[in-house]
Amino acid sequence: MKHTWTAAVLGMVMLLGCAGSVRVMHGGLGEGRVTSSPAGLDCTDHCEHNFGTRSSVVLTATAPPGSTFAGWQGDCNGRQDATCPLTLDSYRSVTARFDLTPFPSLGGALNGESLRDFLNAQASVTTPARMLAAIDGAGRDFRRNWLLMAHSESLQTGTAATPRLIVVTPDARQMLSFTLQDNPGYPHASPQKVEFLEFDDTRKVFRFHEIDFSTGRGVVSVDKAECAQCHAGRPNWDAYDSWGGLLPFSCDRLHKGSLEAAMMRAVLDLKGRAGQHHDLLDQLQLPPFMSRVQGGVFDTRIRYDFDDLPIVLVEPDVNTLPATTTVSAFYPPGAPPSDVKQGGDMRILFNSMANLALDEGRGVDLFDTLTQLNAQRVAQELVNHPRTPVDVRPIALALVTLPSDCSAPGTNPAADLISGLTPAQRSFLQARHGNLTIDEVLADTTSRKHKLPQLKADLQLRTLRDMIQLAGPQTTQGTSLAPERLRQDLFRRDPTGGTGELDPATGLLLDQEAYTANTLTMQSNLRYFLEPLGVPVSKWSMSVHGRSRTYTFADLFGNYIAPLRSTLSSSLGINARDCPAILARARTQLANMVALPSAPRFAQVRTIFNLHCLECHGQFARPAGDGGPYLPGLLPSASLHSDLLATVGGRRMIAPNDTSNSVLYQRISNATSPMPPASNGPMLSQHDIDLIRRWIEAGAPD
Repeated sequence: MKHTWTAAVLGMVMLLGCAGSVRVMHGGLGEGRVTSSPAGLDCTDHCEHNFGTRSSVVLTATAPPGSTFAGWQGDCNGRQDATCPLTLDSYRSVTARFDLTPFPSLGGALNGESLRDFLNAQASVTTPARMLAAIDGAGRDFRRNWLLMAHSESLQTGTAATPRLIVVTPDARQMLSFTLQDNPGYPHASPQKVEFLEFDDTRKVFRFHEIDFSTGRGVVSVDKAECAQCHAGRPNWDAYDSWGGLLPFSCDRLHKGSLEAAMMRAVLDLKGRAGQHHDLLDQLQLPPFMSRVQGGVFDTRIRYDFDDLPIVLVEPDVNTLPATTTVSAFYPPGAPPSDVKQGGDMRILFNSMANLALDEGRGVDLFDTLTQLNAQRVAQELVNHPRTPVDVRPIALALVTLPSDCSAPGTNPAADLISGLTPAQRSFLQARHGNLTIDEVLADTTSRKHKLPQLKADLQLRTLRDMIQLAGPQTTQGTSLAPERLRQDLFRRDPTGGTGELDPATGLLLDQEAYTANTLTMQSNLRYFLEPLGVPVSKWSMSVHGRSRTYTFADLFGNYIAPLRSTLSSSLGINARDCPAILARARTQLANMVALPSAPRFAQVRTIFNLHCLECHGQFARPAGDGGPYLPGLLPSASLHSDLLATVGGRRMIAPNDTSNSVLYQRISNATSPMPPASNGPMLSQHDIDLIRRWIEAGAPD
């Protein structure tokens, strides 16, 4: 059913059946009490009372020691004294704000250790919301730089029903993640726990901490092991996977008439929120085009500046709105294609790090900024990589050096390194890639990157369907799951700056997945040379689980080149433009390569299991109803080796010296029904499959 709301109808809704009712909400992070005269209201949180035929009421706010009353909002908006007189000719809603006094604040550096010491010394910082307020200053700007994630595979899981709140500093060196409310399907996600991601500029690593407020005080677990296991050393921040506009293909654009506009209204409305959920959302600085209604029956409801009415209860029909262009979309499959209206009236969610000239939102800006930090992390990992018998640094440096980088004309380190491979060296590399030649590795890399748009679309489709159940009633199309409706909400964004177009062959949005021929070849060459030496190039990206096997870095792989060249040349003591010296050092290390032992150790294959199997088979398995749980549990612990060699249900997961009777190997090498499944991304790379095979054939040593 479609609804058309007029100002007159809205006025009637606000008046009918509401006279005499008063709602009081608690605002701020302090404590306080609101009472009424005549009696009826007496609450320290949220409450509501109908005073019947009374024509007026006076509310009074009182604060205990340690808090102070900070003023009224809503139908007493702007009033600073402790009383709020109300006439009851219509529904009334007020918020009484209470602040902590004095309010603690953390200055100086923000890291795991400083936050731990601060919380140990501050008895009044007893909730995640109070902690956020205490550390927001000193230029951190957390309250402005927020995102809502409707999909996340972190331990603090986010869904459309229970999105996560992410706040981040402008330089992305500190990031906090909050769970707004409990979700029975995800027992590890708790509103009392906060994830804290920090980039250590000295060591060039990401650190992962947890703050637990379940005991009433913030207990900081510095460098928590479980976090590091899931993250594999970097943020799990997929290439445009899930951003503050809820649907990632929209890149933080809120279109008029869209499901996302309705969903954002529903998530940010403070009515009915209490405790941690309310206190966190209440702190966020809304963008200029977004505001909250003050007072009345629609108090705290979100309003956009493109709204046609004072209050929008149902998003307008997209078919009645103008658009920039119309395109034909095929996805999801199984139904005839339909037209999608792209563009139209919309607003972009920006933050303090935004480059407005790029017309990108806060999620894309954060991804770009994190990529710069991640490139430093990758370079440092190469510096720290074991150097016996092969030092990977000069090999990597040669591969990321272009002819234009060389002071000697006519020098091409990467091409010369490849052409100068001896038969033994070439045989070694090809054997470690399942007998793929260097050209075949390039073809494999090229084909893998085309898989990500499909994976992203599948993820978003799942999220979109959940959002429709939640916010669909606030749109003209209700809870319809018709393909035309799904396509319209998935692909509303118009092609801006040459990106965002629909692929005419698949009907999928091709967004920021382009590579130049040079960067794609360079990435493939790095795979070919470094993966056999134990360097997981797939984990140079920030893509999660199966998406990392696409080797996709969005359009930003070129941003890795400068940090790699600078860090590696400095570490080696080589002039970055002295290409003959770089090539000579690289060839020396390649000569040592054939001396590597042929039998892998368990630590090498465990890395593959941790990176690609834990999502479904690990300690934090998916809940039943979301594809799991699964057995065996591939736990990243000392017991994992014996677990893999045990018999489970009459089957051997790993049978030493016998790949044909090793269930795990048979699953990962099955071309028609691979594990991980195709829905999780491409198969494991041939290098990874071959590494596990050689480990089993060597007796599966510990």
